[in-house]
Amino acid sequence: MEIPPLRKRTEDIPVLGRYFGERYCERPNRPRPALSTCSIELLLHYDWPGNIRELQNFIERVIILKSGRPVTAHDIDRLLQLDGPEPDSATALAMVEKQHIEKVLRQTRGTIAGPRGAACKLGMKRGTLQYRIKKLGIDLHAFR
Repeated sequence: MEIPPLRKRTEDIPVLGRYFGERYCERPNRPRPALSTCSIELLLHYDWPGNIRELQNFIERVIILKSGRPVTAHDIDRLLQLDGPEPDSATALAMVEKQHIEKVLRQTRGTIAGPRGAACKLGMKRGTLQYRIKKLGIDLHAFR
């Protein structure tokens, strides 16, 4: 027996959404979030690659994050990551490290070594900072 994917059974999305909503609201005694018409429209047009299990997890996240409050189209975009994938933790850490080093380099006007240099302020050796600057693709000339 072949069951078509959820994206081909869009009429089931509201029914399943209500079912999962009732199920997840009764356990912790939470008020249901209010989905706008635009939000529901986005859910109907989403591809649901994870099928019913993805819808179930999505409804649970909405209830946890938006319990008793309106759910906007922006919330749906963010929760379904329609705007593109979130950076993984390693990428996010590298971005934060780069921003922090650039901030210190601005303060020191691009000076790396010495008692007032960026390496000293960051609490690292000059060679380590130079390695990180190269690895993160930071242009030192922009700070001088």
